[in-house]
Amino acid sequence: MDGTTTAAVVGGVRDQLDQLGLRTRVARSRTGQPGASIELIAGGSSKQFEMLVAQPMNLTAVAAMGLEDRTARSRPILVVGARIQERSARAFRDLGIAYADTLGNASIRFDAVLIEVRGRRPDGEGGAVFDHPRHNVNDLRHEIGVGERTVRNMFSTSRSMVIATALAWPDLMHEPTRVLADAAGVSIGLAHETVKALDANGYLIGRRLRPDRVTELLDLWSAAYPNGLGSKLAIASYVSDKLRRVELSLDDITWPSDQPIVVSGEAVPDLSLRKRQSHTYYTPEWDPATAAKNRWRPVRDPREANIRIRRQFWTVPGPSVNERWSTAPWPIVYADLLAENDARLREVAAEWKARHARLF
Repeated sequence: MDGTTTAAVVGGVRDQLDQLGLRTRVARSRTGQPGASIELIAGGSSKQFEMLVAQPMNLTAVAAMGLEDRTARSRPILVVGARIQERSARAFRDLGIAYADTLGNASIRFDAVLIEVRGRRPDGEGGAVFDHPRHNVNDLRHEIGVGERTVRNMFSTSRSMVIATALAWPDLMHEPTRVLADAAGVSIGLAHETVKALDANGYLIGRRLRPDRVTELLDLWSAAYPNGLGSKLAIASYVSDKLRRVELSLDDITWPSDQPIVVSGEAVPDLSLRKRQSHTYYTPEWDPATAAKNRWRPVRDPREANIRIRRQFWTVPGPSVNERWSTAPWPIVYADLLAENDARLREVAAEWKARHARLF
């Protein structure tokens, strides 16, 4: 999108937000470029967003601008563009990403402000064309209900556990819900609710995951992972000086004999990597003494770490296998690769996804 078109889109979106009672301030430099700042102001409330101008307004375009990296930042994202399709709008809402287009469709939440406008279309295209008057903050909640009812967050922490389990072991979808719940580490009711949500959003054929939408489901789930389930599973972060210098072999790691090493991200041995720069391990329990034995130094900022410890929530279906190490479920590995926000790992992640998604 060239500068003139970008300026027109940003201007059109600001006009629509103004009609909804939101004043805006946009950083003069790099307006509309990835990383540009826009402040939304309503009454006594205000919020800084990172504005991304996307054309088309869909998850693929936003991901190309580094969605995985931005979901780990403190400043939320506001996606703006000429027009958003309802399918993409639903995906953004499920991920908790704010958006607004030049037609006035918008989904924005901060403090006591809640805006949900859906169903606006260009004149002459057919269907309803909504023209809303100016609203103050107290009126914004009345925007809810234009078009379809808001869907619940399908990628909440608990539902994400069920979705990851269903992607990793799709045959569990044919088993009683109790079996799926046990493998995902959630209640039967939560597993049943998640299956219903998958069905309602068109991801199932009967009880089977739709093969033609597996990659879409995976991409939505993995985009929500860093700020959602992944952050909830985080136990500790460390720095290994040895890993900074040379390759760290799994055989060199001191680990409790009664626990297998469950590896993820670029620590997975069968990835095509010359040099691994970080290791991610999952475990049901964690003893900080293990870090001391391996001479790993704790760090407060996870972004500085090259050793990450996360809680294992899943139970592998079938008989247990006594192995020195095992690999995390393939969707977890994929999400951990993307979460590193490293160009060399994105290519590896794409290969990993293609290898496993084709089995559906």
